[in-house]
Amino acid sequence: MTRPLTRSRLLATTVIAGLSLAALSVAAPARAQEAPEPDQGAVVDDIVVTGSRIRRSATNAPTPLIQLTREELDNSGEANVVDYLADVPALTFSTVPEDTTGTGLNDGGLSLLNLRGLGAARTLTLVDGRRHVGSLPNSLAVDIDTIPRLLIESVEIITGGAASVYGADAVSGVVNFILKDDFEGLEVDASYAQVNQDGQASQRLSVLWGGNFLDDTLNVYATGEYQRNDETLDRDLDWLREGWGLLAVDADPSTAPDDGVRDQVLVRDLRTFIRGTPFGGITILATGVQPSPASDPDIPFGTCSATTFAAGCFSIAPSNNPNNSFLYNAQGQTMPLVFGDIRQGTGFSRTQSNGGNGQEANTDQAGASRLPESEAYRFQTGFTWALSDRVELFGEAKYAEEETFDASQRTFFDFNIRALPAGQMGRVTASNAFEIGIDNAYLPANVRTAIQNNVRTIYNSAGQVTGTVADPRAQHKLYPTSRSQLNNRDLQRYVLGLRGEAGDVGFIRNLNWEVGYTYGEMNNTNRETGTDNIRVQAAADAVVDAAGIVNGRPGEIVCRVQLLAAQGTPAAPAAGVYSYGGATTTDCVPIRIFGEGGISEEALAYLNTSVTVSDQNRQQDFLAFASGELWDFWGAGPIGFAVGVESRKESTSGVGRDRDTAGRLLFLNGSPDFDPVSYETREAFIELRLPLFRDSWLGRSAEISGSYRTSDYSSIGLQDTYSIQASWRPIDDFLFRATQNTSIRVPDLGELFDPGGETFVNFTDPCAITVIQNTADATIRANRVANCTALANAAGLNFNFNPANATAPNSFTPVYGTGGISGNNGGNPFLAAETSESNSFSVVWTPSVFPNFSLVLDYFNIEIDDAISTVGAQQAVNQCVAGAVLNTNACATIFRDPNTFLINGFIQSSLNYAKLTAEGVDFAARYRHDLENVFGRDLGRLDWNLRGTWTIEQHDFVNIDDPSDFDANEGKYVLNGVLQNLSRVRYLSTLNWSPNPRLSVIWDWDWQSSQEILSARNFVVNADIYDPDFRETGAFSQHDFTVRYNLRDDIVLRAGVVNAFDEEPARHLGRTTADAFDLFGRRYFVGVNARF
Repeated sequence: MTRPLTRSRLLATTVIAGLSLAALSVAAPARAQEAPEPDQGAVVDDIVVTGSRIRRSATNAPTPLIQLTREELDNSGEANVVDYLADVPALTFSTVPEDTTGTGLNDGGLSLLNLRGLGAARTLTLVDGRRHVGSLPNSLAVDIDTIPRLLIESVEIITGGAASVYGADAVSGVVNFILKDDFEGLEVDASYAQVNQDGQASQRLSVLWGGNFLDDTLNVYATGEYQRNDETLDRDLDWLREGWGLLAVDADPSTAPDDGVRDQVLVRDLRTFIRGTPFGGITILATGVQPSPASDPDIPFGTCSATTFAAGCFSIAPSNNPNNSFLYNAQGQTMPLVFGDIRQGTGFSRTQSNGGNGQEANTDQAGASRLPESEAYRFQTGFTWALSDRVELFGEAKYAEEETFDASQRTFFDFNIRALPAGQMGRVTASNAFEIGIDNAYLPANVRTAIQNNVRTIYNSAGQVTGTVADPRAQHKLYPTSRSQLNNRDLQRYVLGLRGEAGDVGFIRNLNWEVGYTYGEMNNTNRETGTDNIRVQAAADAVVDAAGIVNGRPGEIVCRVQLLAAQGTPAAPAAGVYSYGGATTTDCVPIRIFGEGGISEEALAYLNTSVTVSDQNRQQDFLAFASGELWDFWGAGPIGFAVGVESRKESTSGVGRDRDTAGRLLFLNGSPDFDPVSYETREAFIELRLPLFRDSWLGRSAEISGSYRTSDYSSIGLQDTYSIQASWRPIDDFLFRATQNTSIRVPDLGELFDPGGETFVNFTDPCAITVIQNTADATIRANRVANCTALANAAGLNFNFNPANATAPNSFTPVYGTGGISGNNGGNPFLAAETSESNSFSVVWTPSVFPNFSLVLDYFNIEIDDAISTVGAQQAVNQCVAGAVLNTNACATIFRDPNTFLINGFIQSSLNYAKLTAEGVDFAARYRHDLENVFGRDLGRLDWNLRGTWTIEQHDFVNIDDPSDFDANEGKYVLNGVLQNLSRVRYLSTLNWSPNPRLSVIWDWDWQSSQEILSARNFVVNADIYDPDFRETGAFSQHDFTVRYNLRDDIVLRAGVVNAFDEEPARHLGRTTADAFDLFGRRYFVGVNARF
């Protein structure tokens, strides 16, 4: 199609001196067209470059730029576009599908870009320079997998603030997807790629058609795509199945932290007895004192307390009472505990061993999906219609639908077994803890006898035996059922606009303009399946109906609630217990909780229930701008300008989970409805480019440019941003460029107005006397004693918090359930905008003596102030009592029971209190070498590309009490218990050998430097903690190989292997979720592309 407009796109295949190519693509030998090399003196048209709305030569790109092509995406063999982009060092922290499994809700399969690890909300994702509706509920974060793959021409990435050009949220940078807009013919692309080396796969079929009509003035295209990904479970990963991990075996005395014996050793086949065998459960008889290294029992499952039961706790006691604990086989019969070769020897909860018949610590305990199962359909159509030689009408319409399924951590329950009074159900002691009768129909006789005859030893605080007491109780712990979520998400987006060229108008030359409207809508529905916990208790409390009064079948096993109802005795549990009426009784199906396989499909249908949450995001955006040239005063080139206005509205709403819970006690989260809310903005912007000189004694060229935007938000008011750039080319070989940008991020609607959702936290109570006793800092320890005493006294309670009197009868020794404390996450309507300043300095070297080589160094420095961050509930409860006086703000978010002083609720919300900084250097190199005469033979051509990032600094200032305190994340694998997975250096090297025009062999090498697990300072203090090599992760190196073959000019075959040498995360990392490392092993892919 011959189009009347001369507007063109910046193609990523263009290699031009002076452009900051932080990621130059590999030139493919089969391409029909290549840009001339700089020394060929080619004339390059002015084009549209990401980071500016002024048409300019690519040699004058205003900001550091990383470029990628669709061909690179195809060659990578990755199933999803985001999997390849996440290997670009600048995008390492992007959300990939495996990040949306497990504990995450309502985000199944999302692919969200995250520049510099500063957060997806601070990375602005554009499509052809226009806004795109967000796919994360109540957020603007864009799911890039909704972009049809065959339409992607290139991807351009700029670093640093760009709010003055594109508006809010471009804090860490911009990622712009440039799509084909003038296609003629038919293209079909199909791929089959393993997503895990055990055989789970992804299948994709993409079709693109385009045609010209009305004397080549109208171009219409349509594309469709289908993709299906298999689910991958933790147990499908071979390195996880091997069960590698560190096992604590030695406890150093506090006076000698380095006794020369390794505290932790690396073992294979790490096991845990925290809930017995895989899904079969464990039964523990009531024992005595809280376990400690000096006393037996030594594997605790509950602390001793009189709060819930009579004094005593449930702990495995293998030394003095090996018959106090029972595992079960698939038939429900008992079997002994086998601890394997090495037992965990330290810590309060010594539940792990090397070998034995416990759960596999890396797979069975979680039982979750690592990659979700997904099925997606994507459609898009568009047109460009030349209404005249100077005006073009354009439009597009997109619809994408994706369904994902993943299983999360299994449900977990504690069943306390004791003799129940006649005609009464057991108590509900926590949301996932119940009492059942010792007359349980499935309880093996030998276990029942052991419980009835149980006598526990009484210890004093020193671990000395003071006597015994009969205690016919036991506790059974179990992972009975799986939890899952089925997510359905659909997205539609429409663009309509006009653009044109006005030529010379008055004193303005080459005037170009564009007016466009974009509408986007995302609808998301998530169905979450878990258990009705009261039904779990009812089904687990199974008894024998000896007389057959329930169903007329004597000796039948029924639920106790059914038997009581048939006897005319209503269930009479303790006060405060939930209802057993209606279908809970009539439909009850008894289950065997002793041993795996005791829950039938019928019983599962009775136990399981689901809640549904739905969300909608809507976006409306009107954008109009014009660009052109003014005067050329001194022969350096014309002054360039762009001006424009933008109006945008973001809306969100949702239906919460509470409509389905109906007051029931469920193993699921709750949340209220999210009433419709929105914000609007009106914006105006201007951009100028001022050439300073050309071919002067000062150098070949220089220019300065700048941009300014003013925005009026209905949510946060008036905001202004600006950007300044300068570039200087002293000689042809070098280009120097510097930029300074300010930017803002507007709080999204979820951060502002989220009505709150239920969440759970397992607290370490800073007022617990054992916690105070173990507080290393003497000042904080003394503050906790004083502040906890003040809090308790204010509630009229008299507890002892002084560890010097730890044996006092009123010492505060709280007992919390394993299910966590329920609290609320909510929005904060008083949030302000985040502000940022970013600076960059670039050096581009294109040596004339080495004409096929280029090197680019881009230094960046980003500082974000007033960053929105959540004050975690554990952080709040710690800060409440850590200072010299009570922190009233923190204390107000933590709720304690007025009678027991136990934490019983909390509120988590966000504040503008944090600061984030990032500093580093992006580096890129490109080299091309012709192998025309190698020992008299033509061996084709070599193309080499290198792109990487050196992270100098990445600091999080998140201590609300001390703004100068920061966490240094650079080079850390984990910091303060939080996974960072941030290498100091990471690069991706691509070598393409084309022996002839039809064949290419491509080698991708992804390397990242070692990450620190334990600081050298801490290692010096405790040098025997583990092998010194375990202090870091070790460098990670992955090699991928691809072969492309042009069967014909219009058919290209490709095949390859990802992670060819089967590199795995370091074994001492155990069950890591650090996806900067490849988790899925060696896997293969094939694909074909045909164009007609």
